Amino acid sequence: KYGSSEGVLKGGYVIAGKPNEKPEVILMATGSEVSLMLEAHDALEKEGVKVRSVSMPCMELYRQQSQEYHESVLPSDCRARVSIEAATSHSWGDFTGLDGEHV
Repeated sequence: KYGSSEGVLKGGYVIAGKPNEKPEVILMATGSEVSLMLEAHDALEKEGVKVRSVSMPCMELYRQQSQEYHESVLPSDCRARVSIEAATSHSWGDFTGLDGEHV
């Protein structure tokens, strides 16, 4: 059901969603919020939304990856993005973009 955790070595990876499907929305989380993100993922998927969920355990390491890898995880043509983190929204701005939201 969930993607391989090998991507943890790259700082961020697709944990849920169809790999070859263009997502309508991307959910992003780290740490304890990942389980909440996956609950939201399942609910959206049941409503027919094409959703991708990304676990981002290390933003600094993710930033070091190639543009090609970034595009495979967070495709630039999907601007509907939501980051989920209880503590702060500060570090998510680079990934949510101008059209994204933080909860």
